[in-house]
Amino acid sequence: MPVKNRLKEIIDNKGIKKSWLAEQIGVTKSTISTLVQNKYSTSIDIAFKLANVLDMDITDIFYEEKENIGRPRLVKIAEKITKD
Repeated sequence: MPVKNRLKEIIDNKGIKKSWLAEQIGVTKSTISTLVQNKYSTSIDIAFKLANVLDMDITDIFYEEKENIGRPRLVKIAEKITKD
């Protein structure tokens, strides 16, 4: 399951420029732009640096996108489990 982030929302709400954020964590503005667009999963090192600079918990920035398997599929899975 891919890891996504809320960077766009966070930097917009805090009024932070991508160039400033990039400078603070030691990456290029291009790297921040790619992260904001969720086109790149970052290293844990950069994730912690972002959390530190933004003064946020890492889990408030990054989250795991979970697959929505839907109710009909859940029912079939439950039926299979109860038959076994």
